[in-house]
Amino acid sequence: MNESVRVLPETDSTNTWAKAHLQEFGPIGAVYSTSQTAGRGRLGRQWIGAPGKALYYTVVLKTPLVQPSTLPLFSSLAVADALEQRYGVQCQIKWPNDLLLNGKKVVGILCEGAPDGHSVLSGIGINLAQDQAYFDAAGLPHGTSLALQGVTVDLDRDPEWLAQYMTDFGFDRALYTYEVEGFAPYRDRYKARCVNLGRRVTSDGGAGIATDVDEEGRLIVEGENGEPRVFTGEVSVSGNDIAVYGATATGTLTVEGNNGSYSYDAENDVITVKNGAELTFHSAKGYGAENPSKTRIFVEKDAKATITLDGVYIDVSEKEASPLEIAKNSVGAVSVVLEGSNALTAGKNSAGIQKNGTA
Repeated sequence: MNESVRVLPETDSTNTWAKAHLQEFGPIGAVYSTSQTAGRGRLGRQWIGAPGKALYYTVVLKTPLVQPSTLPLFSSLAVADALEQRYGVQCQIKWPNDLLLNGKKVVGILCEGAPDGHSVLSGIGINLAQDQAYFDAAGLPHGTSLALQGVTVDLDRDPEWLAQYMTDFGFDRALYTYEVEGFAPYRDRYKARCVNLGRRVTSDGGAGIATDVDEEGRLIVEGENGEPRVFTGEVSVSGNDIAVYGATATGTLTVEGNNGSYSYDAENDVITVKNGAELTFHSAKGYGAENPSKTRIFVEKDAKATITLDGVYIDVSEKEASPLEIAKNSVGAVSVVLEGSNALTAGKNSAGIQKNGTA
């Protein structure tokens, strides 16, 4: 048994626990639980727990990685291999890192930077044995569990086996290659499982047919005019460095969000939030009170959106140009949650905002 793998009877979030106990881990270590009370998925969504029915796992990597931006893809292969070894199932990967079984999502992955500025975490949630009522109540029509797909799951033994296997084989041994060579040696294995290839996809860059995943883990899409487009799931610009989910650089304001749900005007440094958006804005090193974000966030007229501000210090001194501006017709339809962020002052044409409330 790998003693670097910790087990918790219950935790709020394995990613959160790992960040708080970072000093307890060596170059590689992991923590897992089958009961998680405040988990978080991509886009800032709350991960609804199912005590004893799922595996919540986080691996901590302190070794410098030559290509950290591809960790979500590398992680998806680690999980897919573990599930195949344990259950004999062949999961497909929906780019970049969701695992599907029979077309439904069975695994979610969230990779994050650690507070020390160089370690990285890969948080993995595996749906083991939730029943259909769980997914119906959670509003997850595309979610499933291994048990629902006919897999025999041993809830007493499988969580430990999977956590140990992923740590030892999926990450520790594979890291000798991945940390120095990046995604390239794993590209063919990934492509063999990637469900997007050969199918039509949409992104901020438009729509087209996904034709390839390159050595940097980017999805290559043939556009409507036949020209290839590169879709990374992230955008970096000069100035305030707005970046979509996947960015690993520090000193930036980062934005997690569903594709096509917002646009960025680099010249005026304004993010326009569109209807149906679910966005989370995170602060990073350099965007505290001494260096507040100047980026404007504008929610379109009649848009319904959910915006989470996670630790973002926003300059509210310019009353005529509030950093978060919501069109009047959207009042009551835009939910704004402040998580460790400073209070917002409504500017011209902006709606009032309450902490953890609805505008």
